[in-house]
Amino acid sequence: MDGAVQCRGGSYEQSGPAEPRVQSPSDPGECLKRNGLYQERYAYRELMTDVIIQHLVTETRVKIRCRDYIKKIAIYKDRLAVQLPEKIIIYSV
Repeated sequence: MDGAVQCRGGSYEQSGPAEPRVQSPSDPGECLKRNGLYQERYAYRELMTDVIIQHLVTETRVKIRCRDYIKKIAIYKDRLAVQLPEKIIIYSV
């Protein structure tokens, strides 16, 4: 099939010509995660250097200033992992 795209581990196929892939200049070919959701907690990057953790039920927000470029964010249970260019910081929330 000409131009077909199939996802790994799935059965998704796209017919027609494949679209060109856009790459990030800092991490070519990598999908960056700049937000996270676990149950009622939502974490997202703000202004490239800050993380906001929002409790969706009570609508309270907490701002964490990392003072460096945030590459990735992951949230699970009561932990928040923030990947910076040189290190990974794990917060207890």
